[in-house]
Amino acid sequence: MLSTRFVRFAAVAATLALPAQATAQAKAKPTANAPVPAAMAAIKRADLERDLYALAGDGMRGREAGTPDEMRASVWVADQLRMIGAKPMGLDGSYFQWFNMVRTRVSTVSTTGAVGDKALVVWKDFVPLGSANADVNAPIVWVGNGTDSTIDVRGKIAAIQITTPAASAIRTTTNSVEVRYANAAIAAARSGASVGMVTAIGQDAAGDSFMALWQAEGVDTSLVSRDAEAPTGIYFVTHDERGHHYTFYRCGSAASRMKPATLPEAALRQARALHLSGISLGISDSACDAGLTAMAVARDAGTMVSFDTNLRLRLWPLARATAVIHAAIALADLAFPSIEDARALTGLQAPDAIADFYLTLCPTVLLKLGEEGVLVATREERRRIAGFKVPAVDATGAGDTMAGAFLARRVAGEDLWAAARRAA
Repeated sequence: MLSTRFVRFAAVAATLALPAQATAQAKAKPTANAPVPAAMAAIKRADLERDLYALAGDGMRGREAGTPDEMRASVWVADQLRMIGAKPMGLDGSYFQWFNMVRTRVSTVSTTGAVGDKALVVWKDFVPLGSANADVNAPIVWVGNGTDSTIDVRGKIAAIQITTPAASAIRTTTNSVEVRYANAAIAAARSGASVGMVTAIGQDAAGDSFMALWQAEGVDTSLVSRDAEAPTGIYFVTHDERGHHYTFYRCGSAASRMKPATLPEAALRQARALHLSGISLGISDSACDAGLTAMAVARDAGTMVSFDTNLRLRLWPLARATAVIHAAIALADLAFPSIEDARALTGLQAPDAIADFYLTLCPTVLLKLGEEGVLVATREERRRIAGFKVPAVDATGAGDTMAGAFLARRVAGEDLWAAARRAA
């Protein structure tokens, strides 16, 4: 039995049939934006709904690149252009522009490896980190943990041992789908909440690292399942002057195999708060279903449900992400959109207009404004809360940390504004 008051749900997923109560579209309040072009009058809400739901429907199945799904979606778009009389300007009088492309993907069926006479199993014994059109044939030299600088590796293939790092050495803002949830869970635990993780990880070194990290931080791991047949989901975060960039390795991961039947419903009903995000709904069909089911179960039990948009367009197309994320927010008591996510999801620009839109879906919105703090809005009142000024080094995980700290203070009994002030 889980005794936690705050549960972090770290499933990870992608498509769904929208719940009936979440399909209603709501109009945002008008704002004083730039003049609307006259041609905009030709765009009808019914047409937008028809097209968005067609692209987000099961028939498209996510339109994974390099599969027949991608071609099906392309042909559908071409048909729409033809029906409205758009002139084909592509190659050979078509609506398509063809180009050469080389796509490399790791197949779990045909990928093999070996060291000497020992066969290795991909994702279990070794993880491909990159690909190259090359045939390397050289002696293999074992260098252990890499600390012996006297070993001559020139002209040889160096094999190095991968060891589980100490929990204190793990940077908790990158490297795994589960990290995104660890950020908020650890922030909540450090803020005094009793916290538990609900997720699935592999029986691998990465999974061991996260178990050690969570346990060291006081996060309950009794509901974390270990999958012997699937790896821990991984992603890498880099950032530059244009912002953050995400590279996901999530296909077939342990968390992506979660489904509604595996949810710990009793724990969800007993928790004081449940928190999850758009990443949970963006990595597989079954995990998306699991995430939405978890929200519905918690909501039915009176558990406070919060949702962070965490829009990652490398996981799914914008139209589908918009439909699913907004359906999830309609199941939540609290929404944590970032200003960047909200502008992409709604097409609105002004923070107050964005808050107005999301307040039609759920009763409380905390719109993250980066260095400008947070706009906290209910249907009765709203306040801007400035953030603490610090030298910015890397903002990865900042929003997750804020959500975790906020939820910890709310379940401890602080009012909305005090909790937001402390978290900001």
